[in-house]
Amino acid sequence: MPKRAQSLRIELLVTLALLVGLAVMSLSLVSQALAKHRHDQREVERLDIYARTVASLVGNHFHGPEEYDRAIISDLLQQSVSTQLGIRSINLFLVGAHGATHIVSAGAEGPTKPPQSRQHGLDAEASTLGQRLVFNAHVPTFGGSPQARRPVLRITAAPERWVQSAVILQMLGLSLSIIFLMLVAGNFLLDGNILRPMRQLREATRRVAHGDLQSPIPEDGPSEFQNLAHDFNAMITSLDTERQANARQAEALRRSEQLAAVGRLAAGVAHEVGNPLAAVHGYVEFLLDPREGVARQHREILQTMSEQTERIQDIVAQLLDYSRPRAFEPEPCNVREEVLKTVELVSMDRRAAGIEFAVESGSDVCIEVDVGVFQQVVMNLLINAALASRESVASPRPVRVRIDPAADKVQILITDHGPGVPEELRDRIFEPFYTTRPVGQGSGLGLAVSRGLAERLHGDLRCVAPDPEAGGGSGACFKLVLPRAQRASGETPPSA
Repeated sequence: MPKRAQSLRIELLVTLALLVGLAVMSLSLVSQALAKHRHDQREVERLDIYARTVASLVGNHFHGPEEYDRAIISDLLQQSVSTQLGIRSINLFLVGAHGATHIVSAGAEGPTKPPQSRQHGLDAEASTLGQRLVFNAHVPTFGGSPQARRPVLRITAAPERWVQSAVILQMLGLSLSIIFLMLVAGNFLLDGNILRPMRQLREATRRVAHGDLQSPIPEDGPSEFQNLAHDFNAMITSLDTERQANARQAEALRRSEQLAAVGRLAAGVAHEVGNPLAAVHGYVEFLLDPREGVARQHREILQTMSEQTERIQDIVAQLLDYSRPRAFEPEPCNVREEVLKTVELVSMDRRAAGIEFAVESGSDVCIEVDVGVFQQVVMNLLINAALASRESVASPRPVRVRIDPAADKVQILITDHGPGVPEELRDRIFEPFYTTRPVGQGSGLGLAVSRGLAERLHGDLRCVAPDPEAGGGSGACFKLVLPRAQRASGETPPSA
């Protein structure tokens, strides 16, 4: 059985009482210390005024730095000693560079230690605040050289003792009254600002525990509880979001299983396709042997056939290894040049008959990818754009390719003039085996494989709204985004 915890209300009120009591006592001690400090300052100021007055009277009986009426000065000093003012003794010295000479003393304590200098003010070394004050006063005289000895009065006084305002009981009573008032006010504030929001949170937690996710708590009270209530309501909302995420993950798992089926299908036909393709590639390589004497124009055709059969072999291998991807071989390439090569190949395809391709690029941009994979993705998009544009009755039927470089990436926009893709289908068309073409005219694998290859190139492929700047109308627009390679030495910086 869990140990019964103390009430939060009691703990906070006790803590508040202790803090308030300590604060009141601390303030009383500080006020006492400040009052004593002010009292000591007043005593020093009083002694300063008194010393200046006596020094001025004594100075009237000096006819020079060392010429004076000793008897008159002695009587004057005796009269100046006052027990009411706390004056214990007054001594007159002649102070020079080589020491001090005592002249006259008055008071109960008799002669005192001579001053070390002629500086006017409190002698801090000889004084003890609260018990004994020693003050040096310069006696004004006329004549004599600057090096001559000068008279200095040394006054010793007992300051008025500091008597604490012994109202400890009053301070204690005041402290208890303040503590009581603070506890009453703190109880109301505690209940309204802390305990009530906590009760609301507890009730809401119980409702959530019973499956009620549609009862948010009010976001009021202090800012901390507002933030807590906001986070609690956000947690309730996130539960539904998590369910949706689980549904999306299930859908992604289903697509992964479909792609795995593509791999198994490719594995079934790999041997059937691979062997004849290897034979065709071998004969092409045989004809490319310089010893066969093939004409130059025919050699160019054979070279293209060799490159394309190698690309078919790569595609079959990628489909075969889709569930177990093989490593790519990235290399720097010029985006514009590779796109133009791919456009030239697609333009010779019968599926692109009557289609005009326009490539727009402000500058040469370098990326680091597997060139064959990059050409495959672009070729799939161009062929799809050509087939979509052929459904248009308007003429001409252009397919525009726009290359937009950025600081760290390159995006390629391919826009056709076909019927377009509805917004609700722009994500679904990338699912394996899903196609918008009539039965028998599409397998539904091209876009799924292309997106997978784009992601393996650390890029992204999406169907977006047509871009008017790229010449888009009502057709479809596919955006291929790839990371940009470090700028090569021959790369032209992008235009503004």
